[in-house]
Amino acid sequence: MVKNIDKKPSHLPEKLTISFPIWGLYDSDGSGVYADLDKFMREHVERGFNCIRLDDGAGLMHDKDGNRLPPVEWGWAFGDADDKIRQNACVKGKVDVYARLIALFEAAKKYNVYVILTSFFYLHTYWYLKDKELDDSLLAIPPHERYERFGKYLHYIISELEEKGLDDMIAFAEIFNEADGLNFCGGYNNKLGFSDEERGRFRDEHEKALELLKKQHPQILFAFDLSRPYADENLSPKNPQVFNFHSYFMWSAYGEFEKSTDWLIEDCGTEEDVLSVVNYPDLFPNDWKRRIWFYKHLDPKKLKDADKFLTECFLRDYPKHLEKLKLNSDMAESIVNGYYDGCLSVCGEGVSYCGSYSLYWEENLPEYWALLKEMALRYSKMGLWGSVVRTCCGPEDPVWYSHPERLLEINNAFLNGDKE
Repeated sequence: MVKNIDKKPSHLPEKLTISFPIWGLYDSDGSGVYADLDKFMREHVERGFNCIRLDDGAGLMHDKDGNRLPPVEWGWAFGDADDKIRQNACVKGKVDVYARLIALFEAAKKYNVYVILTSFFYLHTYWYLKDKELDDSLLAIPPHERYERFGKYLHYIISELEEKGLDDMIAFAEIFNEADGLNFCGGYNNKLGFSDEERGRFRDEHEKALELLKKQHPQILFAFDLSRPYADENLSPKNPQVFNFHSYFMWSAYGEFEKSTDWLIEDCGTEEDVLSVVNYPDLFPNDWKRRIWFYKHLDPKKLKDADKFLTECFLRDYPKHLEKLKLNSDMAESIVNGYYDGCLSVCGEGVSYCGSYSLYWEENLPEYWALLKEMALRYSKMGLWGSVVRTCCGPEDPVWYSHPERLLEINNAFLNGDKE
């Protein structure tokens, strides 16, 4: 039974099976994997998904006063590395973000697929935006004005959907993805060492922005999104209607691998080379600098060896991954039954992140899918309203066409698990 199911608007699904085509709005010329939105939505339904979560275009569609912006220039973040990096299947060129939003929601309505709106701007979106003047202006917003400003951008987006009669396809909306990991709030695990008082200011600003959105759009649910199942009360707003946590319980599966440079990497430069092609190198995170460089230079002749190495490590560490899943689930459940006791709850991202389009060990390993099924059954038993299968899971990912039946199986496990 879904916890707090009575808080769900009656038109929304009893459970959300969530896909994560993060850059689904950004296709300019019809050549990308997201171009055909009718096909996009139909294929989601075929794989058991009734919900997608993606960047909502906040700040790229309207100015601060709500006037529509012209099409924006969108492009690759990492030059010729982008066609090797998962989730970077983006189209270069002008994008009319408003037109894409409306077209996406129209297709969603046709197939009864609901949409979670969120913004990745201060984490990732600014990497891809090639309109430097617009990028500069959004990055220049003072940190303590960002919740108010992006709350306004979200209000403008929802208002556009209301005008077209499409707002009923919003599952819920967030001001920012992984709000606990934003550097302007202290970063992941508060790595920048912000004081409790400073983080409390951001919490108060977040609460104020959420409260205004709830008044402006009482038919919409608004969420707080966490990078992990841990709620820092100094930063976590008390007034969301949906609690969205992420659980990367298998993140460590690639830790040892990504440090294995001697035998896996072509002899090609250094990690610093990544900074020569990215927007705002001074802002670019070190962990992603390392990750992009590594997967760009993964030796094509050693991909089978790499898959074998990762498989062996996974099987060796399976008990550790299972234990981390249980630990994260228990932590999330304590928040669901504690700090966010009155909220609907979902897991909006999770499992792992494989950086290469050319590694298939996850998709081809039965034990991996067994772990995902265990996750789905556990989340169903916890009473979550929604869950992903895994983060790398959309039409841009190899799994979409190689193992559609596996995606359907995990989605069905989550939908029906508490009935078994």
